[in-house]
Amino acid sequence: MAFLNSVFQRADTFIQRIGEVVAPVEGPAQELQIAIKKHDWPTTQRLLQENFYGSDALNQPLGSDATPLHVAAEADFVPCIDFLLNEGADVDARTRATHETPLHKAGKAGAVQAAKVLVSRGASVVARDNSRRTAYEVSTNLALRQFLLPLQMRAEAEVPAQQAPVAAPPPPLGAPPTGMAYGAPSQSAASASGRYVDPGYFA
Repeated sequence: MAFLNSVFQRADTFIQRIGEVVAPVEGPAQELQIAIKKHDWPTTQRLLQENFYGSDALNQPLGSDATPLHVAAEADFVPCIDFLLNEGADVDARTRATHETPLHKAGKAGAVQAAKVLVSRGASVVARDNSRRTAYEVSTNLALRQFLLPLQMRAEAEVPAQQAPVAAPPPPLGAPPTGMAYGAPSQSAASASGRYVDPGYFA
């Protein structure tokens, strides 16, 4: 068994080297994506500190349409997610093409731990992509759907209550309509006939 594992490991290394020759890494952005997907934290941390310092850099797409946080969420790479958020990454950053947040990426990939970390750090559970779908609606993992659905329902129930206009209090019982006083007609009523009405008539 150990022999077979050694053979498979050597084969993987050989294939990886062929890939590096045929399609070499073009720069830090692509190298970072590879490191995140492989959960290679030392390399990921080094690349982030050397090439993506500050929130502005962290929120830029990595050559494709995804920020480092999108890639980490999709890879379910929790240490990277924590690091990026602590350094100022936008928890609700959007991809340009599909308008997806990192939580959408976690949902699609079934990345349960990544989704829980993102929600605990303030990710919106009601954010919708360009197809009007939430992270719950794109999720492929049953446990993740069961986690997201109550949160989405609660958030959607709270939004209308926060946005509803405050109704004016009703007038006191027996009070005249607004703009009228007891013992005198309103201006519109007095002139409704088009004739002059002597105010002394009502005295």
